[in-house]
Amino acid sequence: MICPDDYLTRIGATPLLTAEEEIALAKRTEAGARAARLIQHGATEPGLQAAVADGR
Repeated sequence: MICPDDYLTRIGATPLLTAEEEIALAKRTEAGARAARLIQHGATEPGLQAAVADGR
């Protein structure tokens, strides 16, 4: 188990996303979730599987 001090040290060493990176990540995640829903409902358009994989 990681002690709290070690955990805080580790997360403090991880760089944060810029606003632009956060927006891009959110858009990719939303596109992946949308593609997964479309696939669940029978959609077969090319690229949907790739969008799901990218959005995870």
